[in-house]
Amino acid sequence: MRRKLILLVVVLLLVFGARAAAAQDCPLIGYSAGAGSFYVEETSSSASGNIGSFHYDLVGGTFSGGHQGSGEGGAFARLGLPDHYTIVGLPSTVPVTFRARVRFVGVAGADVVDLPFHGPVCLGSSGLFMLMSETLLDEVEVRAPEEGSCDPRSFDTTLELELTKLPGEEFPLRVVTHLSAGHQIQITVEGTITFVDLPSGATIRSCHGYAGVPVAASLRSWGELKASYR
Repeated sequence: MRRKLILLVVVLLLVFGARAAAAQDCPLIGYSAGAGSFYVEETSSSASGNIGSFHYDLVGGTFSGGHQGSGEGGAFARLGLPDHYTIVGLPSTVPVTFRARVRFVGVAGADVVDLPFHGPVCLGSSGLFMLMSETLLDEVEVRAPEEGSCDPRSFDTTLELELTKLPGEEFPLRVVTHLSAGHQIQITVEGTITFVDLPSGATIRSCHGYAGVPVAASLRSWGELKASYR
C-alpha cells in the first residue's frame, strides 16, 4: 500500500512538473503604461485574464481594452500578446501557405479640453497596431481627430501576414496594441486573432492553448471524385 502511494505521488509530481515546464516555455504577455514621470510594467504567464487596462484570451484568440489620457502630455498603454503556433491535422511533409489575420475594431476619442495653462485645446488619441512573425511585420496607425474636426472616429482595420510552414513546425506570432490619448480622452479597442486559407483538415494550436476549428473538407462533385482515382 505504501509503495502504491509513493508511486502515485511520483506520477502526480511528474504530471504537474511537465505542465509547469510547458507553461514556462510559453512567452509572457506584456503590459506597460505611462504618463509624465509615471511608468509601469507588468507580465503574465496566464493564457487569459486581465492585465492593466486590457483583457485577453489567447485560447479564444480575442482581446479588448482601452485607455484614458491624463496630464497635459497625455498617456499611453501597450499590450503585447506573443504565442507559439503550430499547424496540426496534416502530414508534416508538405509546406502550407496560409494567412495570420488580426482585426482591430474600436473608437478613437477626440474632444475640446480646457487645459489649465493653455485653455481650450482639441485633444485626440491614436492606436498603433502591429502583427509580427520573425522578420515579417504588418502595422497600421489610426488617429483622431481627422483633419478639420475635433470629433472621435470609429475604426475597423485588419492586419495580415502570409506564412508558409510545415505542419508541426512551431512559429512565433506577436500582436501589439499601443494606445495613446490626450488628457481626459479615451480610446477603446477589441481584437480577434484568426488564421485563414488553411487546407481541409488543418487547424492551428498554440502554446497558450489556442484551438482553431478544423477546416472542413469541401464537397467534391462525382466527376472530381472519379478523376481522383484515375
